[in-house]
Amino acid sequence: FCLRSKQRRSRPAIFVLIFCRGLGILFFNIWLIVAVSADPILLETIQADWALQDGLFQDGHFQIGAVEKSIVESGDRANDLLAEFNLLVAENAPRHDTRWIDLYHRACKLRRAVRLEASLDKIRHVVFTKHDTLGGSHYAYTEALSDAQSERNFSPGSALCLLEMDGFYAKTITLIDDPAGVIRDPDVSWDGQRILFAWKQSDRLDDYHLYEMDIQARSVRQLTFGLGFADYEPAYLPNGDILFNSTRCVQTVDCWWTEVSNLYTCDKDGKYLRRLSHDQVHTNYPTVTSDGRDLHPLGLFRCHLLD
Repeated sequence: FCLRSKQRRSRPAIFVLIFCRGLGILFFNIWLIVAVSADPILLETIQADWALQDGLFQDGHFQIGAVEKSIVESGDRANDLLAEFNLLVAENAPRHDTRWIDLYHRACKLRRAVRLEASLDKIRHVVFTKHDTLGGSHYAYTEALSDAQSERNFSPGSALCLLEMDGFYAKTITLIDDPAGVIRDPDVSWDGQRILFAWKQSDRLDDYHLYEMDIQARSVRQLTFGLGFADYEPAYLPNGDILFNSTRCVQTVDCWWTEVSNLYTCDKDGKYLRRLSHDQVHTNYPTVTSDGRDLHPLGLFRCHLLD
């Protein structure tokens, strides 16, 4: 799993962004920060996400309708919360009444539990990366070659992370932090013991190559090499080999000065590289299904030549 975004802002930045919409609600905003911070169970970014997804402070005002939205999304299991909501409405409780935000947080906790309970046993651990958006003028143009002929997109600052669930919440463990490079495309081995990923440690002095981490030892080894070639989007195959995307085909898109990537394989140590696809444009994002099949999108271009 890959989360394509930079690390979120700290708590002060988040609340300045979300809550400081006008002087008229400043004191209510200060109270809200204190109320949220007083709950030691909730992670600091989760409340901000709740508020954003529900539009809790749309147009700079506390939206009572957002509270109702957070309740009804849990269905019949939120009947008691809905009854509380209706009582507050009947009382014409003002927006700054602390019972509103308390009700909203309890509704969001219930909604989170409802959303996660069906798959919680399957997502005890999640591997992901943090980085800026990789693409350029086309979704597939993410190679960022050190010697790119034209289009190159590279924004340094990245991390390889492990999310560990604890009930309906989680903690994040940073496995590798690279402020100067980009880590992307993590894949977990079939036995759950290793993480495969692509890593470019410098804009002009390195290119994406395949790396592997032993999860228990936290040791990392480089599998593929070669300045001027990008190896990325790797996936483990059931026989132990690795499927990945690479610019080693050395060609450009028909209608643009952008390097092309095709599918390759290698063994577990990065040896015996073999080209699998021979496409004029990108064949990318390979995904190996549980029965060992490979699924991947094929980029197609139609070029119109005018006399």
